[in-house]
Amino acid sequence: MSEVGQEYPVVMRMAGMWPGNIGGYEKHRARAGGDVGQVDPTRSHLNQRLLGKANWAQDVHDEISEMRMENFADELEKLGKRRRRGEAARRLAEGPRDPWRATRHGPLREIILTANKKWFEDDLTGFLGEGGPNREDQFQALAVQWLVNEFGDDCVHARADRDEEAYHIHAVVVPRTKLKDGRRMLQPSKHDVIRQYEDGQDSVGAWFAAAQIGLTRGERGKQKIRDALDHNEKVRETQRATGEDLLENLVPVPKHRRHASPRKWRMAQEKLLADWDIALTEREAALALGEAGLIDRTKVVDEKEAEADTVLQVARDVAEGRFDVPVQDEDGAEDAPSKKTSSPDRLHLARRLFGRALQVLGKRAQDEAKAEFSEAFDQIRAADAEIVAVAQLLPESARMRVAKARRSLTAKIMALTRTATGWWGADRNDEPEN
Repeated sequence: MSEVGQEYPVVMRMAGMWPGNIGGYEKHRARAGGDVGQVDPTRSHLNQRLLGKANWAQDVHDEISEMRMENFADELEKLGKRRRRGEAARRLAEGPRDPWRATRHGPLREIILTANKKWFEDDLTGFLGEGGPNREDQFQALAVQWLVNEFGDDCVHARADRDEEAYHIHAVVVPRTKLKDGRRMLQPSKHDVIRQYEDGQDSVGAWFAAAQIGLTRGERGKQKIRDALDHNEKVRETQRATGEDLLENLVPVPKHRRHASPRKWRMAQEKLLADWDIALTEREAALALGEAGLIDRTKVVDEKEAEADTVLQVARDVAEGRFDVPVQDEDGAEDAPSKKTSSPDRLHLARRLFGRALQVLGKRAQDEAKAEFSEAFDQIRAADAEIVAVAQLLPESARMRVAKARRSLTAKIMALTRTATGWWGADRNDEPEN
């Protein structure tokens, strides 16, 4: 046997059980259903029945049915002997009753015995080559002895599970008793370790501690709670009696630890993980939507930036004269764009952005050009009239030379007249006199 150093708590749990739960219990024992997510199927062959028959579950069902029918027959017989025929008729109509009193937990008990996982892991028996049982064997022998010592034949089944995370023992207790009136009943409170949970912890802790294998009773949680409550009540009584402020003398009350079965604990953990997974999925979906929205917004921003760049470039082109936006004439017709226009798209944008302004500016420039040309043309005509007047004062030979020179000037004036006629119409008679 290996030497024992640090002591670890032995663990004992009790859970209420109903006869209807036996089928599910057996299904899980055979690893045919129930919560088997933590089971290593490669080790299931190592599980071992320690107490009871192989068909214990069927025997318990048969025994409970027998108890139910015997109690019913006995009750009817007693009513008949007392000649309570009406009451006997009513009971006959009601049928047999369950052989236990109404209870919240059920008439049976499932017990789990194990120890801190590290106590099993620290077993060096095989490593050191020592003879004798290993720690699982030691624990198993002591557990079976404690079950028989406390419950006797009422412990109808016990098994050792080695295919889960830690070695542990399951047991089922059927607390049979016979009342003074002769009825056979199931009465859990007949066993002290069931009636008082703390007594059960004391019993199993003392049993394993006596073996001196490094196991002892677990922490006395309920006792600590009771001690704290008693202390605080005494402090409050003293404060009420003396009138002094003694609240600083109160001690914190430890929280009551509720032990859940491994199955319920795993279900709670799975639900918690499922909730986390749902929350994570929702956050990922929200992020995806946000990302998509950001991409859309970024695309819009990029498009706006590109449009702004184009607008600025068009503005620069217009300002520097690289665009010749068609301007409507007085009849509403548009002039064709010049060769300086770079592309149809940018010309369209220039028309959209600056068309009206350029139309106004173009019309103003055209009017100014017309006015300047008209003034210059009038000056030329006036000069031509002066030439004619001066020529009349000259001798014949000089007038002929002036007339010859004036003919070339008249041709140029006629060309200017045709240009002016294209600008403001042919209704104006602006041809110079011969």
